[in-house]
Amino acid sequence: MCGVMWVMPAWSQNAVWRCGNEFTNQPGPQPEARGCRLVDTGVVMTPPEPRPAPRPAAAPSGARSPSERVDRSEQQARDRDARFILESELRRAQERVADLSAAYNQGNPTPLPSEQGQEALYRERTAELRRRLERAQSDVAAIERELARLPATR
Repeated sequence: MCGVMWVMPAWSQNAVWRCGNEFTNQPGPQPEARGCRLVDTGVVMTPPEPRPAPRPAAAPSGARSPSERVDRSEQQARDRDARFILESELRRAQERVADLSAAYNQGNPTPLPSEQGQEALYRERTAELRRRLERAQSDVAAIERELARLPATR
């Protein structure tokens, strides 16, 4: 009895045909004439579809659980620290802009001794100074945007 039940699923499956890139068990009349070939599949088994891992229930509107919350004074201290760090980075970036602006000299940097008679080297250095100056200016703008996003200090 057990042997009969084990073999029954194989009997219930139809033949599988490959017609080009399509696999089907209903190839229609005269499949060989259409270029279909019978595929020896044995027992066809499909793996179960993977299930996504369950997510923990999130608090509504992005609220944090009580264990994740930081008290007000701790958050204010973090905000002050972040502001201090960004302000010091801003000062350094502004100094870098000032130094590069002086070296760039509005597109006319002072030629180096190695650049005398080497116009291509001079133009290359000028272009590099311009790129570095533009990058430093964009850094200053980005830090100022970050500072604007921080809450006001109390």
